[in-house]
Amino acid sequence: MLLLLRAFHYIPRQAAGERPWVQGIVVIFALYSAAVGLWVQKLMNRRTDRPGRFSAQDRWRLGNLLSLGTESSVCVWALLLYMLGGAIWLVAVLFGAGLVLLLLWKPGVSPARTEH
Repeated sequence: MLLLLRAFHYIPRQAAGERPWVQGIVVIFALYSAAVGLWVQKLMNRRTDRPGRFSAQDRWRLGNLLSLGTESSVCVWALLLYMLGGAIWLVAVLFGAGLVLLLLWKPGVSPARTEH
């Protein structure tokens, strides 16, 4: 996240208002990333009765990695919005929302490791 903050300082910003529709698309993608980040961890941790290729430990790990990745991508969408000349207040809200998502993220309880 510190690298993203540094990138805000060094990456040039386009003139604001050239493509207002792009701002809406970036915001939609950022909101989608936030929703997936909150949802994917719960989806991956659901118990399944049928045996599969992945153990409960693997699903727990994958859910956490996907959740962290999609929640941190909200900050990357904010950087893209900044580069494209989006409204500064919207960039700040998206970046702040990404940081809050990362601060509130919890890995949950690891399932017991089962031997194959």
